[in-house]
Amino acid sequence: MTYLSTCWSLFILLKQAIKTRQRLVKILFFIGLSVSLSAQGAQPKSPFVLADDGDFGPFSYNNANGELAGIFPKIYVEVFRRLNIPLLYEGYPWRRTQKLIAEGAADAMITIPTPARLEYLVASDPLFIEPFAIWARRDHPRVEKIMAIDSIADIHGYKIVELKGNGWAETELTRDGLDLDIMWVGQNTLPQILLLNRADLAIMPVNVSRYTLRKNELDMNNSLIHSKHYLRGNSFCLMVRKNSQYVGIIPEFNRVLAEMKSDGSYDKIVEGYFTLEEFRK
Repeated sequence: MTYLSTCWSLFILLKQAIKTRQRLVKILFFIGLSVSLSAQGAQPKSPFVLADDGDFGPFSYNNANGELAGIFPKIYVEVFRRLNIPLLYEGYPWRRTQKLIAEGAADAMITIPTPARLEYLVASDPLFIEPFAIWARRDHPRVEKIMAIDSIADIHGYKIVELKGNGWAETELTRDGLDLDIMWVGQNTLPQILLLNRADLAIMPVNVSRYTLRKNELDMNNSLIHSKHYLRGNSFCLMVRKNSQYVGIIPEFNRVLAEMKSDGSYDKIVEGYFTLEEFRK
């Protein structure tokens, strides 16, 4: 493939992406590497196509310019730079992300390795583990008892607000015998229900919730607090399709990720969004 033909192919790729209104981010990494290889007479590699959730701040989210930003993109761009593999990283609504994987249009996504997903995807080591805790108003009359909750069985008798579409909550909180009082709402509505005293508690991710409350100025008076007892933790991993040409990348990916965690580059990225003490609480 010549230098000119490579440039033309990349122009067509961008044109098609804009035409179909896809959000392409981090594509400059792919363009730069491909053009460089062509200029040297080498055959450019096909990109590793990574589809991600465009609404999971601060880990991955589409910013005001429609570009994918956050902790995940910065980490993955650096990992693939060290692996010398071109990366095409795109952000979509979550349902669209899962559809792209099912259709074979993307090599991987970043998610939780559930048994169902492991039937057709291979998981890397965890990129991070997001803890889930009980959240409530600081001035709730039973706040001390709420903060002492350390199991699902103990939330009986409280009015709970939960995220609609949260598979874990829909399974675990509706089991036979629990008979819990649950209000199901959208992501942006959930913390506001607590702030308005329309529910006693919620089970929410610690880091994501902190970021959302801060970014959207939803809790300027620091009215909400979370328990120190984590009810669960979700491991977010790179999950590659078993029929992808890149399915064998996992061992090398794990090696580079461990290298970044040991050399300080992982922590440096995280510190752009949290203090390390806050992130690891």
